[in-house]
Amino acid sequence: MLFYVILSLLALAGILIIFVRHFQQVGFQPKHFTQMLKDQFANWKQSRALRKVSAHKKRVENKTKGFFEDQTELIRDELWQQKSTEDICLMIEDALNQKQTKRALDFLSFLAEKYHEREVQEYLYSLFVMAHEQRGDTESALDYCNKLLEMSPGDTACMLKIAEFHARRGEDRQSEEILQRLIQMDQGNLEALDLLAGIYAKTFRMREAEELKRKVIALRMTKKT
Repeated sequence: MLFYVILSLLALAGILIIFVRHFQQVGFQPKHFTQMLKDQFANWKQSRALRKVSAHKKRVENKTKGFFEDQTELIRDELWQQKSTEDICLMIEDALNQKQTKRALDFLSFLAEKYHEREVQEYLYSLFVMAHEQRGDTESALDYCNKLLEMSPGDTACMLKIAEFHARRGEDRQSEEILQRLIQMDQGNLEALDLLAGIYAKTFRMREAEELKRKVIALRMTKKT
């Protein structure tokens, strides 16, 4: 029995000697070996952490995918995080300034459903006009201008805008009618006089066009002095 134990110990010693000689040949140093193990463990931990982050991100994306695909729900979620209606209006104006017309229109549609006070509606309609004009949709912009004019029949700025939209659409007669009404209310409105002069020239009424142009020049000279 003792013989077998001694034989086993000698075999283990021989194996150890072989390993020691091998590591001596390749330049083995215990400290470097320990550091290598530490580095491998650190890399494994980092890789595992990255995999966990990636898996979590994927779960979040899958969970919210259906929600954020619905543009209306996304807008409502963002609106609910705002502190006040004033902040929301500033956000709309900022979207318009950055040419994010679709985003601005979505916000406006939500607010128009929520607020029905006259003052708020007038403000929202004016923003609708800006947004649709920016988008190139003169028909929708004209519709909101007409709504504004119904709420404030004497709004000369709104009347001028309506006349401009009609002129862009080639609807000279409608534009002329509104401009004539506007000039009766505000005879010194240079923009209205200038636009009407252009319509007269376009429809070959040169005498009327020249008279209005002279009037515009005279009014501008008066304002400069």
